[in-house]
Amino acid sequence: MHHKFRTMKLLLFLFVAVSLACNGFMGGEEPVPETTETSGVATPVETEEVVTTVAPTSEAGNGDSGSAASSASNLRDAMQRVKEATIQIETGASMTDFDGTVYSQSGTGTGFIIDKSGIAVTNNHVVTGGRSWKVYVGGDTKALNAKVLGVSECSDLAVIQIEGSDDFPTLEWYEGEIFTGLPIYAAGFPLGDPEFTLTRGIVSKEEANGQTSWASVAGVIEHDATINPGNSGGPLVTEDGQVVAVNYANFDSQQQGHSILYYAIARDEARDIINRLREEEDYLAIGVNGRALLSDDGEFSGIWVQSVQSGSIADEARIEGGDIITSLEDRALATEGTMLEYCDTLRSHDADDTLNVEILRIADGQILKGQLNGRELEVTEEFDNSAFLGNSTSENILGPGSDDEYMVVTDNSKAFEVEIPASWTNINGTPVADSEGVEFAAALAAADTQSDDTGMQMMVFPLFPNFDPGSFLDSLYPSDLITECSPVQRSEYNEHNRFNGVLDFYEGCGPTNGTVLFLAVRSDNSQDVAIHLTGLNLSRSDMQHLFDTFELVGALP
Repeated sequence: MHHKFRTMKLLLFLFVAVSLACNGFMGGEEPVPETTETSGVATPVETEEVVTTVAPTSEAGNGDSGSAASSASNLRDAMQRVKEATIQIETGASMTDFDGTVYSQSGTGTGFIIDKSGIAVTNNHVVTGGRSWKVYVGGDTKALNAKVLGVSECSDLAVIQIEGSDDFPTLEWYEGEIFTGLPIYAAGFPLGDPEFTLTRGIVSKEEANGQTSWASVAGVIEHDATINPGNSGGPLVTEDGQVVAVNYANFDSQQQGHSILYYAIARDEARDIINRLREEEDYLAIGVNGRALLSDDGEFSGIWVQSVQSGSIADEARIEGGDIITSLEDRALATEGTMLEYCDTLRSHDADDTLNVEILRIADGQILKGQLNGRELEVTEEFDNSAFLGNSTSENILGPGSDDEYMVVTDNSKAFEVEIPASWTNINGTPVADSEGVEFAAALAAADTQSDDTGMQMMVFPLFPNFDPGSFLDSLYPSDLITECSPVQRSEYNEHNRFNGVLDFYEGCGPTNGTVLFLAVRSDNSQDVAIHLTGLNLSRSDMQHLFDTFELVGALP
């Protein structure tokens, strides 16, 4: 057991295994996803601007304009129906860190209505851990209250009840064959944008791998209609507006030589589970918002419990937020960094079966054993937790602090200087230009841009009127952000006496559960500047040192 604790430090600071260059963070060439004629690489479009195929021409070469117009009109009508029944969901939630610290967080996702009474479908990870839910129907600005009827942790599905009407617009399931090449559209509200969007593609694989760090889905299809954070839980529909699947994940596989892959929970997997959830019955769930963790040496693994549902099986067993479930029914969990073992165990038992469970509670320095639907947890071993509390997410968001000396770097425009760890030898101070050619002072530094060890990019610009850090971050999310990550965790940043703003961070990204942060701050002094910081495996102490040593030394571009 003591050997496990020696590896815990590695667990708490899992390094990301995805390319910095693929998100443009570290100055590498941004990759271009593979394209096809129906590829989802196109920018999301409005419902009224959906591009459709032209009807076949006759043998004489004359296009049937009447048929084409009718086809376009039918498509427009179908997509309008999809828009009216698609919802944006705002979740106010909380997360408990390993050290017991509770963070407030909020996020947005998509869903769709399946019953006039207001019953709607979304992903479990959109609503899980929530204290409250607001729903916007069809892009409407009026917020409606909602409650969760049932969830499936393993299938990443949830059913909610929207209040306010008994005559909501609805979508129907597609009853035809789901085959490779089937044209589809992904509908939703990506990146927190309240404006409804559609992207177009095809089903590219009928059966895909559904193992992630937050779910273990049995029936998954792969498609190439672009989906981004915020699309989760939205419908994947046919040209007739019928639901083929429920979007839930994408994965950047550039390292394997492929483009970004998009995944949806297949109709046959989703429909039966949804019918159970709408009857207020949880399925393949014990009442936790869980995330699979795996140390980089593979010697420690478990399910991090970010929050616990009141009155659930986990709650009755006295499992707490911040716990790590290391085994269930004497089976080690998350040995490959996914929820597979956890969900396979639940699938092998009924919901009311008694299951042995072992817990690591770092906050109290305890190992506990007990049962689900049986004996409450009891302490079986205690340990000195002081070495771990200083290394929790609350102290080091993304990685271990630097033991190096620091050195001063200046951007190429000589507008600002900042101290970085001396090991960050890959440095680029070239200004960043926006789409209109406007330049911003910037500095990029990393320890190793090939292995993506740790690093940052800092962009500095004059503070413009009504600058809002949260809205600024919403506008800058990269379209190819890796979504084998947990949903974004947003928090206020007010830990520095010179700067305040908003911090977003993702964890559990990619095959090694890496983490990335985005931070937008404004100055609290007379300098009147704003800073956008992107960090990979960046410790809180190194991040604080960046702001401690930041100084304007010249005019900004």
